[in-house]
Amino acid sequence: MAQIQHMAATEQHVEIVGVYPVRISKDTLLENARLEFGERLNLDDILALDDREFRNRFSNIYLVEVVIQRPASDFDPGTFSQERTGSPRANWQVAYDEKFLDADGASEQPTPFDLTSTRLAFFMHDLNLSLPLQTLFGPVALPEPTAMPARLSRLFRYFPPS
Repeated sequence: MAQIQHMAATEQHVEIVGVYPVRISKDTLLENARLEFGERLNLDDILALDDREFRNRFSNIYLVEVVIQRPASDFDPGTFSQERTGSPRANWQVAYDEKFLDADGASEQPTPFDLTSTRLAFFMHDLNLSLPLQTLFGPVALPEPTAMPARLSRLFRYFPPS
């Protein structure tokens, strides 16, 4: 029995800690842009969207938090993806604006915190909650979304990819 427990502890796998909806408004987007990029960014095309178009474009964004047990030293967060049925892999959604976190998920780390267990979070667009997240270690079911913890809302400011 001890041998089986030891094997499970050393096995590579991904655990999804949480899936958190990102609530974004035009005002929040402007503030995030100002904080991240200063005044040198033009958002006129996004701000020109009517409220319905804006909601449609920014309503299905999630922050996904994961712990990876025994990641490879050259681990690439961009390998997290989600299949889009009927689309080639090149068109699948992938992790965006990922940040490595400390073991508690309370502060950002410049590199993976620990190669035995690494915690990170990233944004995903158009996440289909009924489909698994694709990982290097196989598909992983997504849990029900919950409110984003304050510790993460302090670390992550959503801004759309260019």
